[in-house]
Amino acid sequence: MIRRSSTALLLAAVTTAAAAQRPATGLPTPNASAMDAHLKYLADDLLEGRGPGTRGGMLAAKYIAAQFEAMGLEPVGPDKSFFQPVALVGMKPRPTFSLGTAAGPHPLAYGDDFVAWAETPDSAVAVGAAPVVFVGYGIQSPEWQWDDYKGIDTKGKVLLMLVKIPGSRIRQSSTAARSPTTAAGRTSSSRARAWARRR
Repeated sequence: MIRRSSTALLLAAVTTAAAAQRPATGLPTPNASAMDAHLKYLADDLLEGRGPGTRGGMLAAKYIAAQFEAMGLEPVGPDKSFFQPVALVGMKPRPTFSLGTAAGPHPLAYGDDFVAWAETPDSAVAVGAAPVVFVGYGIQSPEWQWDDYKGIDTKGKVLLMLVKIPGSRIRQSSTAARSPTTAAGRTSSSRARAWARRR
């Protein structure tokens, strides 16, 4: 089901515009303790993740708007508001997934055994039956002589890879900026991508 909601807070835009309208001396001095207090509230479980269009999201937005007003910032949104209507698309997927085994199909429970999403707001996305190939972490890194796709034909297959980047040295290198999802050259011909976590 596709759900459209609105309302997004003008964070950077409002701050930048207001800062340009007011002299720097009129703004409060940054305070680490105060910022930490704001973050603790916004990150609290009571806000339920602050998802767009949710109760927690609106509470977070109103809290930030109240802080802006207390700082004396000038709103630039419609009707002199700190908010601006933005069209969003929300999806509630109900996917099914089954692994083929020697003993027959093994269905997995959505939410318990797996999660799934599409990168487009289509009403239905079907992968169909396809072979699964394991590609490690899905990394291609010439500087580390690392290629999880070497010798693997990915065309028409579901790529199964591990989450995150292995090794502290590699995480600190330029490779850390290239997550498994960015190996476009090898994954564009695949049917789908799947990630697994170590337990």
